[in-house]
Amino acid sequence: MTTDTSTRIDTLELYVGRTAAALQSGYLADRPDAGAKLARLRRALTAGRHLSPDAWDIFEGMPEQLLGAGDEPSEAEFAAVAALTLFATHQQSRRDAGMHRQGRGHTLGRSVARLAATTDSKGVERRFRALTRSNDIGAGLQYLRGLVTQLRGERIALDYGALARDLYNMQYPEGIHAVRMRWTRDYHRPTNDAGRSHQLNAEAATTDPTGETP
Repeated sequence: MTTDTSTRIDTLELYVGRTAAALQSGYLADRPDAGAKLARLRRALTAGRHLSPDAWDIFEGMPEQLLGAGDEPSEAEFAAVAALTLFATHQQSRRDAGMHRQGRGHTLGRSVARLAATTDSKGVERRFRALTRSNDIGAGLQYLRGLVTQLRGERIALDYGALARDLYNMQYPEGIHAVRMRWTRDYHRPTNDAGRSHQLNAEAATTDPTGETP
C-alpha cells in the first residue's frame, strides 16, 4: 500500500467517523435537520455504485483527496456514502442510544459477535458467513444492511469510520481477503474471559454520545 493510499484511507475513516458522530449528536438532541439528513442518507445509495444526487449536499465537507474526477464515484466516495447510508439505517428511530461508537470493541466482527450472543446465533452466523464469502460489494452491502438492522434491534453500536475503511479495501482484490480475515478474527475472538469482558464494557461506558472514545 502506498503512502498516498494509506493517507487517503486514514482521511476517509476520520471523515466518516466525524460525520456520523455529528449526525448522531444532532439526532439524539432531536434536531429536525439531523433527522431529515438521516432520512435522505438512507436513500443515498441506489442500485450498483450509483449515488443519489438528492443527498449529495450532505457530503459537501468531504475532503478533496476523497473526491473522484470521472463519471463514477471514486472508491473513497463510494465507501463513505455506503458507510453513512448504513449508519442512517442503524440509527433510524433510535432516540435512546447512539449507534456509532468508535473503538476496537465496536468493529464489525466484535459487534456481530455480541449480536450472536444475544439473539438467534444461527441466523446471525449464516448472514455473517455469507458476507465474508461475498466477492461482490453490492451483495456484501445487502448482507451488511441485514446485520445492521439486527444490530439496531439489539441496540448494539458499530464503528462506522472503521467500517468505511473496510468498505474501501473491499473494492480491491488484494484488500478483500484482509478485510474478511479481520472480520472473522474479531467475530471469533473469545469474549467470555473476565478481562476481555471488562475491556468491552469499559469501552462502551467511556464512549460519549458523539461516538468518540476519550
